[in-house]
Amino acid sequence: MNRISQGLAILLACTTTVAWGQAAYVLPSPTAADAECTLYIDLSQCQDQRLSDMLDAYPDEAVYLWAWNPSAPAAGNGDWGDSDDHQVMTKVAEKLYSFSFIPTEYFGVDGPTFFTRGISCLAKFDNGYAYEEEFGGEAKTEDLSVGIVPQLCNGRMCVFPEFREGDDFVTFTYDNNQETNPDLEDLDEVYLHLTARTDAFTLYTYGDDGVASTPFDAGTVPELKMEPVEGKPGFFSFTFVPEDFFLGTLSNIDQSPYTGEPLENGVRWYITKPGYTFTGPPPANSLGILICD
Repeated sequence: MNRISQGLAILLACTTTVAWGQAAYVLPSPTAADAECTLYIDLSQCQDQRLSDMLDAYPDEAVYLWAWNPSAPAAGNGDWGDSDDHQVMTKVAEKLYSFSFIPTEYFGVDGPTFFTRGISCLAKFDNGYAYEEEFGGEAKTEDLSVGIVPQLCNGRMCVFPEFREGDDFVTFTYDNNQETNPDLEDLDEVYLHLTARTDAFTLYTYGDDGVASTPFDAGTVPELKMEPVEGKPGFFSFTFVPEDFFLGTLSNIDQSPYTGEPLENGVRWYITKPGYTFTGPPPANSLGILICD
């Protein structure tokens, strides 16, 4: 397994407890990128106590969040001398402030970017220049960094690792209990239809001999069968190494075999069962593959 996937695997394996002595932290932790979480900033724990001292002198001042990583907020921070109203934080307790948001919406980034970069931010007054002469500096904390522990997926289909290259072990975990297609509910046997894509036009569908006159049924290919997850009724899993798994699979262009070329366009997949035909086009799910030099 390459270093990118090893690093994520270690991160995902870690458990976390909130150190209440931290100046900034996120709850819940582990954290989902597409669900609401809350950032807390404890001014009493900051190394730079200037903003805390200012609040002692001016307790009616509101505290605002100023963030720049993994990105500036999609709606902006405002100006240093006049923060945007949507950045105001909620006072939870004496010197403890919170800000709730959905990471992918608030920052306008995807989950991997959020998990990799974490949050860089600070707390400030609406006017970051307020009381500067009186207190010998700007109305802000020091720069604060918050690492994010990703929440393990709990959706209908989960793929691990979230960052992957073509030579990594990749695991699909499917929860048939969450299936929304009535034809695929309550399955005893589950199969994956898998198609590797080296570019937008060249496709390698595992198990298909490329003869268009005979419709391909992935449910007849033993290697595509997902295995039941012990102790979890309705759950099925499938593990493969993309570049190894597709070796020898024939292309849709000229039936030439796949020989391990980079999967520039990833792997297309969908759930099926023996003898099943979708009434319309099958779902267009895509498994992205990192291409690293």
